[in-house]
Amino acid sequence: MLSKTPVIDGHNDLAWEIRDVHGAKVESLDLAADTRPLQTDIPRLRKGRVGAQFWSVWVPADTTGPRAVEMTLEQIDIVHRFVAANPAALERATSAADIRRIEKAGRIASLIGVEGGHQIDGRLSVLRQYRALGVGYMTLTHGKSLNWADSSTDAPRANGLTDFGRAVVADMNRIGMIVDVSHVSDATMRAVLAAARAPVMASHSSARALTDAPRDIPDDLLAAIGANGGIVMVNFYPAFVSTAWRPGMPTGPPSPRLQACPRTSMARVRLRRSSPGTGTIPNRVSPPRPLRIMSSISRGWLAGIMSASAAIMTASTAPGRRG
Repeated sequence: MLSKTPVIDGHNDLAWEIRDVHGAKVESLDLAADTRPLQTDIPRLRKGRVGAQFWSVWVPADTTGPRAVEMTLEQIDIVHRFVAANPAALERATSAADIRRIEKAGRIASLIGVEGGHQIDGRLSVLRQYRALGVGYMTLTHGKSLNWADSSTDAPRANGLTDFGRAVVADMNRIGMIVDVSHVSDATMRAVLAAARAPVMASHSSARALTDAPRDIPDDLLAAIGANGGIVMVNFYPAFVSTAWRPGMPTGPPSPRLQACPRTSMARVRLRRSSPGTGTIPNRVSPPRPLRIMSSISRGWLAGIMSASAAIMTASTAPGRRG
């Protein structure tokens, strides 16, 4: 199955690791070889049957203003450079058609996601320039609330979305950028689903009914994302899949629980982990995913949804879409 429809991973923090650990020197890291202790390299992407990867261009939520924009541009440049340095394995993509073409050629389609609305510095012009540089999605918030959208891990400031927040969603729909609702509060997620005119994505979130963490999504919103035609990519970060594990109090990495699938009703679900910046990941997840996915298929949960991400890309990246 994975040879016909490879995995599309919605969130990978390699660019930040290259910046933080390697001083942004792309040439110092050979992605064609084993990069451990990092959690990503081309051999492991191949072994895990990854056909498309969204590379996150995250900057810390407490970095704001013009500096946040500047750092985001630097992160985008890192992605562009390491993709260009590995042309036999990686190729930039900005659409579902690109993903299909690149996968068919035996390479890994490389897309970009901005992880936080603080990175546009309150300017739609910055958002549009990110899209012009190849950014495929933006997570509306990270760990801190903004004056136009609220984070699930901070006190509310916008109580959902402000008029500017709705303008951000509308412009993202217009220019063909996927709206990512991971990290946002429940109220903001509901407001996004009411405003969106294209399918949304949760690039790295899990089910709150299984693990009561604020970063996870309650059942009613999982169903609403399904009704929207959207997709939820399940996060394997231990704190989001186990109440017995929180930073500073680990009892050992848990095995990811996949019971989220029946609870999502019509929502499309993908299995993913936030890598390589998570520090700790569950047992039996790294590096390859096929055994976990095949275990899920044997329970009848994932049959027919492995091409869902490409469908979201088709629906969400058509500029001007209003239906």
